[in-house]
Amino acid sequence: MEWTSNDLRKDLDKLKSLYKLEKDINRKEEILRAINSTMLNICDLELQEKSEELIPDPMILFSSVPKYTMYYPYLYEFHNKMIDSGYDVQSYVDIESSKEEINRYEIKPLINGFYESLGRKIYDKYQEVNRDNALYINIDNDIDAGNAIEYYVPILNKRYVLLGGFGDNRDIVNTLTHEYGHSIASVINPNRYYKEDFFTEIESMFFEMIGADYYYKETNDEWYMLHLKNKVNNYFIDASDVLAMKRVSDKTFKNMNDQESSFNLCYKYLRRENFNDLFIPIDVDDRMKYTFGYMIAIELFETYKEDKDLAFTLLENIVNRKKNESEYSTIMSNVTPNKSLKKHLDRVMRY
Repeated sequence: MEWTSNDLRKDLDKLKSLYKLEKDINRKEEILRAINSTMLNICDLELQEKSEELIPDPMILFSSVPKYTMYYPYLYEFHNKMIDSGYDVQSYVDIESSKEEINRYEIKPLINGFYESLGRKIYDKYQEVNRDNALYINIDNDIDAGNAIEYYVPILNKRYVLLGGFGDNRDIVNTLTHEYGHSIASVINPNRYYKEDFFTEIESMFFEMIGADYYYKETNDEWYMLHLKNKVNNYFIDASDVLAMKRVSDKTFKNMNDQESSFNLCYKYLRRENFNDLFIPIDVDDRMKYTFGYMIAIELFETYKEDKDLAFTLLENIVNRKKNESEYSTIMSNVTPNKSLKKHLDRVMRY
């Protein structure tokens, strides 16, 4: 079902009406947070539609880097293991296949077959997303396939997705599988994207990984496994960038004397780390979110290869984190990052 920004505005009006009618103070606070979140979604969508890339503020880097102190040891280990693996993890492969890309009409049946293959419990949740119109999808043929923007409306549990449609339709299969992973997680726990959980890409990456495995076997098209191989490269480079940003932040904090010099120092050190001078990415939040989520998804994927039920149990434990539980401790008590990284590299990088 297609959507426009007016759909989000209608949702905002519904949330405001719910807020006025609600008597319970705690529920009113929840609805108010949902209102604020939806307003931010609308603003972001308008920026995406009307403006070019915004010039980044180095202060975003300074505020982000210290927040993730507990995760950096895992990131260093991930980065070093990748370097020591013996694979050329710094270059992408050209995805070529003897198979022709699928057409648009084949996308939904293929994805449906994948989620049905996961068993009744997961498939019921997949069907619930489709039945309740919780997922609204637009495909924009001016955006590269494989790219997506999503907007989630808490309380109403609605997700709006803009998918890129220019290029290979198999990229749409992978990306849509990823987005369905988010929607299924929101059925498992309606508060999953309502709380301020940071590592909410774990579930979507996990479903994308096992989806690629399924699509490869179902179609005998190695394109899907080569896609996984490029994911390894992608997150290795992201990990490198996050660690470089940390070095920049640490050096800047150590040497700055005033606000003006902090900006100059930051940009100088970023250039030394080979970041693009025209657009220096200060998105450590996003890089950390996706890279660490990928490390956890690897462990769930490797667990899935041995024990499907256990993998889904661990996933549900993470998705169902209670409000008073630490996100860090919930993840660490269920999945050990990098435990199966070598096994994963051996499996994926042989293609």
